[in-house]
Amino acid sequence: MVSLVMQWVPELRQLRAFVAIVEEGSFTLAARRIHLTQSAVSHSLRALEEQMGCSLVDRSNRRVVATPEGELLLIRCRRVLHEIEQVERDLDGLRKWGQTRIRIGAPHSLCHSVIPSVLRELKDSFPRCEPSIEAGDTSLHLNKLKSSDLELVVGLKPESSYSNTYRALYQDHLVLVVSPFHPLADIHGPLDHLLHEHQFIVSGIANESTRQIHQWLQDKTGNT
Repeated sequence: MVSLVMQWVPELRQLRAFVAIVEEGSFTLAARRIHLTQSAVSHSLRALEEQMGCSLVDRSNRRVVATPEGELLLIRCRRVLHEIEQVERDLDGLRKWGQTRIRIGAPHSLCHSVIPSVLRELKDSFPRCEPSIEAGDTSLHLNKLKSSDLELVVGLKPESSYSNTYRALYQDHLVLVVSPFHPLADIHGPLDHLLHEHQFIVSGIANESTRQIHQWLQDKTGNT
């Protein structure tokens, strides 16, 4: 078994200096961008080149450009710095949890029943938090969650392909409501085999609940 051990790990300031130099095309502008002296930027690049064992930039032209080796490293550096910045934002968000605004998406039905009591508990636990509620369809809210337009969504369980984290809060039940004189009113037990013999009134509003009801009826009866 062969083990590979890296003898060095580049410092973040070296990576930031290198990226700034290439993107700005100038040591002076790079130093101004990352708030260091020009000599500090030059030293960081020189140390990085020594560690890499190759030249990373071409200084012969008026504008500093990356060498082929530098272009290869530049792609990786940008990825690393992007991830580091994202971690910093995530950690900052955790530190500020309960001290800032939180945007919550929920179906209209829950806004009248569940959400008011939840908001009271939220304000008691986090007095400095300013919640705002957006009523609407779960599927639309999930899209807004992905685009960071919402921080939290309360709604129907998302499809299995949904990648964000979710937690089940409770189970709700959809029921079939019929007249006391309807043939199904006297049936006590499963109705699946009888559903195709009857017509149903379903809300025409295009939302996640309606979609799931239509899908369930189609699975049971073969009709939409």
